[in-house]
Amino acid sequence: MSQATVTSAGTAGVFASMPRLAKWAPWAVLGGSLVFSYGLLALLSKDSIASVIALTVAIYAAALTLISYRYEGSRYATDRFATTMVTVAFGLALIPLVSLLWTVIKNGAGVITFDFLNTNMVGVFGEMTEGGITTRSGEPSW
Repeated sequence: MSQATVTSAGTAGVFASMPRLAKWAPWAVLGGSLVFSYGLLALLSKDSIASVIALTVAIYAAALTLISYRYEGSRYATDRFATTMVTVAFGLALIPLVSLLWTVIKNGAGVITFDFLNTNMVGVFGEMTEGGITTRSGEPSW
């Protein structure tokens, strides 16, 4: 019975001889996917920003995974696909956050004034029906 031994290199030596895609390859695939998506949707007269981005992401994920599978093998292809899906999920999660930030800045920029930032809020509590900020005469500021 033979016994397997682990060298100090661990499992890195097993995959070290496998070819890897160049560092610029994912960017090239993304650029090609964008050009192809825009061209295809422009031909169909449906080239809105959302449709171009959605089709680009779908083509990019499929193309990069297939290229990686062919060149690097299934282990790295699975890793690249998972990385792409996590990045897409992160981008989707940012959409409502950026939208909320944009709405708050757009609608709130006119309200934030020197007087608003320096108003004394002493005596303001939750059950007040008049509102929180009043003028010097006691009238509500709206």
